[in-house]
Amino acid sequence: AGNRAAGVIKQLKTTVPYVEGVVNHLPATGGTDAETKDSLLKRAPRMLRHGHRAVTLKDYEDIAGLASPEVARAKCIPLVNVMAETHGSVPAQDAGKQLISNGTVSLFVVPRSDDAKPSPSMELIARVYDFLGERQSQLVDLVVAGPEYLCINVTTDVALVSVDGAGDIKVAIAQTLARYLHPLTGGADGNGWDFGRYPHESNLYALIESVPEIGRASCRERV
Repeated sequence: AGNRAAGVIKQLKTTVPYVEGVVNHLPATGGTDAETKDSLLKRAPRMLRHGHRAVTLKDYEDIAGLASPEVARAKCIPLVNVMAETHGSVPAQDAGKQLISNGTVSLFVVPRSDDAKPSPSMELIARVYDFLGERQSQLVDLVVAGPEYLCINVTTDVALVSVDGAGDIKVAIAQTLARYLHPLTGGADGNGWDFGRYPHESNLYALIESVPEIGRASCRERV
């Protein structure tokens, strides 16, 4: 509730000399609800394992979540610098080799967000970087970045029970697919998608056919 939208905060809590009014031009972010019991039961054993020291890949992922409640998920990749630049003159088979960097770990951070592609702010990236920097070996080069999302194109042919409201049904299909493909709240169980996992056409069939007024559906998916 504290994440107020832009232009909502217009009242001064205390008077400030020569200041007549205020307004927030940017929305407030970073606020989250209190931790649930289920979250606590998952977090406590992990804290006993890593002891607030980032050694293993799982340690980096778990401690990133302690840096800020805004962190929803994290994925750590060893020996890779995802921020390294490759040049067009490099052959495709050698381009990936430039990313390999001994002593480097790359951490992908996904923030809590309803956006279709949740991306961390620079402030959140800096917070996670500083938090982990105090809890890892100084010999490790840490890279923190947002995830890279793949575009999922779904072409579907549907047979309607009735042609009435065909436009509304098209919107309903698009909204159903968007909810299902959301990185954090999508998927069959509503818990989002694991890093690197792809949806299957068979899942999309049942999903689209669950929309009211649709008799049959056929899908063609492309990543």
